[in-house]
Amino acid sequence: MRTRAKFAGFRANYLCGVAAGSLVAVLGLLNSVSAANAEDGAFLPPSWFTLPTLTFDAAARPGVDVAYKTPKSFWTENPSTRLRIEYLMLQRKGPGGTALTVANGPSRFVPVSSSIVDSGSKTTPGFRATIDAELFDAPVEFSGFYTAPFRNEVTLSGLSTGSGTSAIRTNTTYADSSLNPGGAPFNYTNSQTINSLYLNHSSQLFGAEANAKSVFGIPGLMLGVRSIYFGDELSSVATKFNSTTAIDAVSVQSRNFLLGPQIGFEGMFDIGGGIRIGGSAKVGLFANMVERERSYISRNQTQSRALQNFTNDTTFAQGYELNPRIEVPLMQGVKLTAGGTFLWLNNVSTAFPQYATVTDVSDRNVRAKDRIFYYGVQAGVSVDLDTLAKFSPPPMSRRYLEAKMLESQGATPLPFMVYGEINRMALSWDDGVQSRTRAVDNYSAPSIFGARVAAEIARGWTTGGHAEMGFLQARSIAVSQDLPGGETGWAPDLRYLDWFIRSNRYGTLTVGHTSTATDGIVLNDFSGTNAAASANIAMIGGDLMLRAADALDTGSGSLITRTSIGDFVGGATIDTLRRNVAHYETPVINGFQFDVAAREKFWDAALSYRADLPNWRFRAGVGYVRDTEGTREDLGFRKDRREWKGSASLLHNPTGLFVTTAFVNRQFRGFDSSNQAVFGENMVDVLGNVIPGTHRPDMRYGYLKTGLRRQFNALGDTKFYAETALAKNGLTGLREGGPKVVTASQLNMVGAGVMQDIDAYNTQVYLGYRHYSFNIEGLRDSSSAPGGSIASPAPIKDINLVFSGIRIKF
Repeated sequence: MRTRAKFAGFRANYLCGVAAGSLVAVLGLLNSVSAANAEDGAFLPPSWFTLPTLTFDAAARPGVDVAYKTPKSFWTENPSTRLRIEYLMLQRKGPGGTALTVANGPSRFVPVSSSIVDSGSKTTPGFRATIDAELFDAPVEFSGFYTAPFRNEVTLSGLSTGSGTSAIRTNTTYADSSLNPGGAPFNYTNSQTINSLYLNHSSQLFGAEANAKSVFGIPGLMLGVRSIYFGDELSSVATKFNSTTAIDAVSVQSRNFLLGPQIGFEGMFDIGGGIRIGGSAKVGLFANMVERERSYISRNQTQSRALQNFTNDTTFAQGYELNPRIEVPLMQGVKLTAGGTFLWLNNVSTAFPQYATVTDVSDRNVRAKDRIFYYGVQAGVSVDLDTLAKFSPPPMSRRYLEAKMLESQGATPLPFMVYGEINRMALSWDDGVQSRTRAVDNYSAPSIFGARVAAEIARGWTTGGHAEMGFLQARSIAVSQDLPGGETGWAPDLRYLDWFIRSNRYGTLTVGHTSTATDGIVLNDFSGTNAAASANIAMIGGDLMLRAADALDTGSGSLITRTSIGDFVGGATIDTLRRNVAHYETPVINGFQFDVAAREKFWDAALSYRADLPNWRFRAGVGYVRDTEGTREDLGFRKDRREWKGSASLLHNPTGLFVTTAFVNRQFRGFDSSNQAVFGENMVDVLGNVIPGTHRPDMRYGYLKTGLRRQFNALGDTKFYAETALAKNGLTGLREGGPKVVTASQLNMVGAGVMQDIDAYNTQVYLGYRHYSFNIEGLRDSSSAPGGSIASPAPIKDINLVFSGIRIKF
């Protein structure tokens, strides 16, 4: 399992590194293409279906008698910046039927194959977002798509009957020694001569790509990098004939991470009236980084109640995609689009072939030999952002209601301003069993309203106050399976109420309910996307509870109600919360600034640095927190949290490439009998009691974001980002996540998104995706093991989030 944890962490960081590498590779290719196009006298590329004509034109280039001119054709190359958003409805044609049951001896049996739960007859919704633009005077395309999981389940009964020669005796394939010679017989006795079999199958597909277009001057030729995720999961519950307690539960997950180059052609042809038809065809060769995870639980076979085996391998896969499309003008700058999607993936790993050897922990074959075919329709709109920008009003002045400074006030003018922002979004989540979509407030940058007032009291001295509030209603952090839309009522949230005095020479002293020294120290980020998704990942979906992947009840009974995503980062937030403190900030000296804040039982300090160079911008900060301010002191408990935390961000001005990173190391040095992540300070035993003299291991958190921000159109900056996060030991030593005691825990998150600034309206629109996977090991129940527990993994279902919203500042 340690190998699994290390590999999961490597995978998360590798995927984010791949995103950065892909951008760099595309930029390098574009740079060479644009340089070639910029050469004096370079020939124009030939049009499709026509040949360049040789024309004598002495005026074309002095001193040269012959120049090439390209005649006009009906193939169109539109250099404008376009955003295309389409709704997908896909079907999947999976591998052929794989046997899931066999006979027990010579008796008859009921044959069951994978076709009974394969998703071939079902459709699933999704979306695709594509941006076409110019980068370094060359056309590029960035595209991503996401589909909801395919799901199918069935319960079969009467699989074994009676006795004698005419009896029906049905086994699962993993309970047949000839098919599973490496599986110990006592591990699957419940799955021999079974009465019923519950099957649940799900699969999911999503991906992203970056392409250079008209490469090497050839119209329509695309060359780029693509990543695709394909996951397949099969769960089963077998009940033995004439028994209600002899039950086996199996879970098989195959995850394929495809990454590699692709080549293709794209063309749209104007057939009149503004209507265009065409599409694209692509082929790619991918490295397929496969993960296979299998678990087995026998309810009454306590000597080996839980088994799990995890393996990974890298193979090669191929992908082929065809996308016919038609575009019909709707209004100036906006077109309706409709078309189809046909996607073939070869040499991928699926769950069904892994089923027969699920109890064989020595089986390391990921069986990446299957072929998957997705097909369906898509429809949406294509918006020409350059055309749309022409109809936008000129940038408005700042939306502040400011009192004018009157000359009669002399040296004590009193500027006053109010401000605010609204940040609402649609949040969709899927925990492997339940999925919902709700309109919520994005708590990464929540909707707020505030006011500031300041007065000059002497030359170089200013004093004033700050008040700000929000509302605890429908917050993205509060969304859970029990509360799908967050809070339903309205409650005020006081964020700032403070007074300050500032000296240009000596710094600023602030007193009241305000930021501490390390508030925001983990949020340095030049991507400009913190309003959509920040390093404080639990602000979106942090209260979503985990769901066991090996639970016998796949419904509400599989929900682990005491453990949420936020528990992996120590209770929702990695940032330091505002509170009543005295906070001192030094002036900025050679780019450095020092902060310190304190109150009874709390203090923190931070050091920040900033540099603004012609080609680079850099921000960094590091801080230390000592917090002994608890809410359970009247119960005799003592809180003592000590943290090192910080972040850094780097932006390359000419290209818009950025990279951001953040870290937290939290120590627990107090005493609290709670065995939960929010309050717990100590290790607990299998009875849930504190082990004297122990402390929870340090919670460690790392975050990385990279991408590109550039102004491709007159609306404002467009920002593409990929992100990953890793949290370790958030549950370790506690009774969380299913086991009696967690001995190792880890969260992995990978995500991506796009944001568009609309400067004229102080507005941002965004679309994002996050995928969470979990690793939990611990001590579980057993009636035969010493102490009543055995070491075992606790398989957890992955959680997916998709969010899209708008932020308006005023």
